[in-house]
Amino acid sequence: MLMRMAKKTKRRPDVRLTKTGETRVADALTVAWMLTVMTVLMLGLMTIGFRWFASTRPEAPILGALADLLYLCAAICGGISLLMFPLVWKLRKTKPPWGVTLFSLVAAGLPIALLIARVGLRQ
Repeated sequence: MLMRMAKKTKRRPDVRLTKTGETRVADALTVAWMLTVMTVLMLGLMTIGFRWFASTRPEAPILGALADLLYLCAAICGGISLLMFPLVWKLRKTKPPWGVTLFSLVAAGLPIALLIARVGLRQ
């Protein structure tokens, strides 16, 4: 009697998943989210630097205006980052680590909170 050997079917990997096991959209959104967080941090540091430099050079008021513009950009990027976070959280199978999540939420929310407090103190 001849026994038939079952054919081994090759399982094709899911082309929609990346090497991390996430979808391409989830990976791309995670990268964009982290880039906005890093942008907020860099804009915040540049704001502090220009604010300090403007305080040492009172004859150049444009530096203070540039610091304010950078701070506004940091608040806008922080808002974008906070809007992207729920999408990243929903789309990813493995959630970002708690430390990264907490750090990104604080870093993105701080410029917005300080801007609201600054506007509230002026009135």
